[in-house]
Amino acid sequence: MGEDDGKLEKAAYHDNPDHPDEEYFRKLRNFQLVDPPLTAAEIKSLSGVNYVFRNTMFGIDSETGMRIRRVILDRPLAAKKPLARRK
Repeated sequence: MGEDDGKLEKAAYHDNPDHPDEEYFRKLRNFQLVDPPLTAAEIKSLSGVNYVFRNTMFGIDSETGMRIRRVILDRPLAAKKPLARRK
């Protein structure tokens, strides 16, 4: 669970200079692992949208995001752990 910083960034694909700007990403702020995670069915039910989960990341509207966050935070067994930073 977290938020992106709103800035689309580009990098060389797998750090290969022959493929500059072919990797797109957004940095995440305050990202935490959620255990157990919400299922795709739960997210679709909360949002009323038939999201496709084949992509690495997709956007949702603010209201749905707040609804999902509330469900996660209200779960008694949710273990929210900060994600270890990758280099």
